[in-house]
Amino acid sequence: MDIWKPEDAVSLQSAGAFIVDVREPEERMGGRAIENTMNIPLGELPSRLSELPPKDQMIYVYCESGMRSQNAALFLESKGYKASNLVGGYRGYHAYKASH
Repeated sequence: MDIWKPEDAVSLQSAGAFIVDVREPEERMGGRAIENTMNIPLGELPSRLSELPPKDQMIYVYCESGMRSQNAALFLESKGYKASNLVGGYRGYHAYKASH
């Protein structure tokens, strides 16, 4: 499984990367999400595979701390997708963004 870092978010978005937040919708409230990302809660992922890009395109996943998204990335890989997990999750991204 690949990983991505909080400082990669802007360049990934600029490149048109497919980024999925696997947290629950209420965790995204109040702007607590990486901008322009799709929300597919981890529990819904198996039933929403049709919403994902082709299997040869990398899918970048994140959650609050990196644990659920690690499980999501492993699940996606088991289904033949390429997946990358955000180190430190949204917390890591938020801390990085606040310091830069």
